[in-house]
Amino acid sequence: MEPIQDEIIVQTWQDVAAYTQEQARDHMKKVGRAQPNLLTFALEFIEGMEDEVKELGIYTFFVVYQIFCNAYEKEIPMISEDDIEKCYESNEEFIENLNKAHEKIAERATKVHISSQPAVIKYLVDTLIEESPNEDERSLTEDEIGRLFIILKTVIDALNKNTPAQAIG
Repeated sequence: MEPIQDEIIVQTWQDVAAYTQEQARDHMKKVGRAQPNLLTFALEFIEGMEDEVKELGIYTFFVVYQIFCNAYEKEIPMISEDDIEKCYESNEEFIENLNKAHEKIAERATKVHISSQPAVIKYLVDTLIEESPNEDERSLTEDEIGRLFIILKTVIDALNKNTPAQAIG
């Protein structure tokens, strides 16, 4: 599958950021109807986190989903629980092996493993790590970043695997 271009990612998150609460709620309902397994996966794994972390996770999930919808002009077929589970297990195994690897090997393996949609992964990393919180917000802990990353990387992988089209623009 062709990688999604930066322009689509930037336009998508800007569009989503401009949604009213009602628009966001309506769009999320559409996601729930189109991808109930994917949404359930994300919500279940985000459950138990602090509210602001959950909000970031849900928002980022939604932006990632919209990125794929905007990048590929065909509807994304419903993703099965089995496909999501396989992507999640693959990511968990990769992280476990990465923790055991020598630093140079781990760096190379990371570049190869997450290269299917590098611009989307970059958006995810920027959102989780490089965003500086406002004065009244706290920073994410390493554990929260790690949990959100694996959840949202699984979402990206599942969408990438199940989207039957080439990216536009």
